[in-house]
Amino acid sequence: MVVEIHGADELQTQEQRLSVDAIYDAVRELVHYRATSPKKAIVQLQSSVHTSYERYIQVQDAIRAAYHQLWEERAQQQFGLAYKQLEKAAQCSIRAQLPFVLAESQTETTVVQ
Repeated sequence: MVVEIHGADELQTQEQRLSVDAIYDAVRELVHYRATSPKKAIVQLQSSVHTSYERYIQVQDAIRAAYHQLWEERAQQQFGLAYKQLEKAAQCSIRAQLPFVLAESQTETTVVQ
């Protein structure tokens, strides 16, 4: 899934404009339903040189929050404990099942369609 932040701090993915809150849901949907495997769910974050730092961090945080929630849910399913209560090996197991893969890039110009 490619998430683009245009120069005017507008978000878009797959020809669809989104809010920061919608990014959270889109990432969860990608991992659960759209990727052939959670291990193949890669989020690519593309920003323009004109993207504000604040917007970039908001989007990055929404993506990260989605994965933290996925890890929390998997911890509850498999171990009946909160993710933070698990031993390091169990946390690593969950992260191996649901790896957080974020590819980040910056473009000179991003065309808003």
